[in-house]
Amino acid sequence: MSTYGDAEELFIDCTWAWFEENWREALLVSREIDVFSSALVVWLMIVERLGSRGGLSGALEALREGEASKVIERVGATKPIRNRSFSEHTSGYSKARGRLPLEKVTALADVVSAALQKKLTSSKVTGKQPAYFIDGSMFSMERTAENLSRYAPGRNQYREIHNSQLSAVFAHDVRTGLALRPEYGAYRGETAVGEVTLAKRLIERLPERSLLVMDRAFGISQMLIAADGLGHEVLVRLSGARATRFLSQCKKKGNVDEAVTWVPSADEQKRLADVLKGSTVEGRFIRHTVKRKRYRDIELLLFTTTQAPVAELLELYRRRQDIETDFRSLKYTVNLDFMYSKTPDMVEKELILAVAAYNLVRALVARGAKEVGIEPRKISFSRAVSAVRTLGRYSVTETSPAERKRNWQRFLKQLTQIKLPTRASFRSEPRKIARNKAQWVTMTGTREEERQKLRLLEQTVKPSRK
Repeated sequence: MSTYGDAEELFIDCTWAWFEENWREALLVSREIDVFSSALVVWLMIVERLGSRGGLSGALEALREGEASKVIERVGATKPIRNRSFSEHTSGYSKARGRLPLEKVTALADVVSAALQKKLTSSKVTGKQPAYFIDGSMFSMERTAENLSRYAPGRNQYREIHNSQLSAVFAHDVRTGLALRPEYGAYRGETAVGEVTLAKRLIERLPERSLLVMDRAFGISQMLIAADGLGHEVLVRLSGARATRFLSQCKKKGNVDEAVTWVPSADEQKRLADVLKGSTVEGRFIRHTVKRKRYRDIELLLFTTTQAPVAELLELYRRRQDIETDFRSLKYTVNLDFMYSKTPDMVEKELILAVAAYNLVRALVARGAKEVGIEPRKISFSRAVSAVRTLGRYSVTETSPAERKRNWQRFLKQLTQIKLPTRASFRSEPRKIARNKAQWVTMTGTREEERQKLRLLEQTVKPSRK
């Protein structure tokens, strides 16, 4: 990886050879079709996620300010783009986004992820064995007829949830936070896909002999056997019920580290005979009690197929909370908490390219953190996005290698100033609500349905005549 450069240069470095070989038409500019080339649209969708002003108008503002100048220099541009005289209306850009083929965007995201991982591995930023946190999360989107056809809304104990929802499973590098393109599917409805099914698809794309760190939801036979069959090692927490088979065999009390054989239960062998095929997994069962001041002790029940020391495995599992922080970064810093696209294909393109944007920031932070001697995970992601954005703005006006180097050194200095604080102590007081939310009536349909109800009510209740 080049020492000096911003996110736009990194994007070009990772993707341009692939563009020329697999998506040549994305580099073509035709005023008859649109003022935007597909390659430029892809970059602007990434800028949407990293800009201070999100959304389509924010992308056009960034384009006007020169934040896509390097892509334009490589691909060329129509006269309105070169002169920055294009319309402020977002409809043209919106249509250009809709014309992007989903399969090409998916392949491009895989190229970006693999290229960044390769660069960081060659720079010795990552560890010797690839290690990934595996977990899932739910994302909401606009309630439209098209979205509802593929992504049904969920339900709680009271009613159907208003917005469509999808479930996605991620694999994040333990050290750098880089994410593979997620596997996703419907969260509810007839086409719903479980997180374990999505995770089994995801781990097929992981590097060979990866170590998978997972929580209790994935500590089941079909997941462990699938990972073992692909040559991956696992470290997974078990629920009390699933650990019963091993606890009954433990003769000594206290902490335990024993060799065991994972055998699917009779019920699993009956229900999943075609999937499990009588397979077993050799591994270790670890029981360890974590002592905590002012808190109740935690009993960890772990199953692993790696031979690493217990202390190392406990520290690795303790860091599993990092993927929860990554989800917060994706949802609230990269703005994936709610997707406003009206069609399922557009929702999926937004999700995929948002993860690509997240990866570009993570890669720059990891490379810079290595130079200044800081763990990449110790740097605030939300503030790192601002630092990357600042680096990009300065790079637009670079005129010499010396100025380019000064901009990179300024970025490194920013990284040293945005380290996450070390928490001195944990909260000991009971959790309480600081303020109550306003009590509004819950909307259960679309706004148009609510308007129709109001019109019907107005027609029914006519004003009385005097």
